[in-house]
Amino acid sequence: MNVWYMLLIYAGAILLALVFLAVSVAATMNAVVKQKTVGKRLALLIAAVLLAGVVLLFTSSHKTYYRFNDWLIKSGTASEAIERFGEPDIGTYAEGKPGRIGYYIYTDDGPIMPDHLEHFYFIAFDEQGKVTEVSDSVRPGG
Repeated sequence: MNVWYMLLIYAGAILLALVFLAVSVAATMNAVVKQKTVGKRLALLIAAVLLAGVVLLFTSSHKTYYRFNDWLIKSGTASEAIERFGEPDIGTYAEGKPGRIGYYIYTDDGPIMPDHLEHFYFIAFDEQGKVTEVSDSVRPGG
């Protein structure tokens, strides 16, 4: 999925969750002002808060690409990433050597200034195999 589409989906999900939250807060406040029971409205408010929390948590933990949980990968090692996602499309992992491995995620043929290049999810690691950085980039050399 093109990064522009992913950004639109993330922004739309956050916006919808916040609109749902605002509507439920307004409904609950209206019931409080008019001294009506707030049971159903309070349940709606709790659901809206939970939905907004889940959407914000997902978009924060999957910033680089929606298929990869950046927080989980950054807290692990390169060998764990290879075990979880399979052999990388670019790069190799060798014990005792720093490096970078990459997994193909999409080719940018999007509507806004496409570069028509293959994009990869790169995982950089140090000598101990500990992940130091994750990024979305093109193949080295363009």
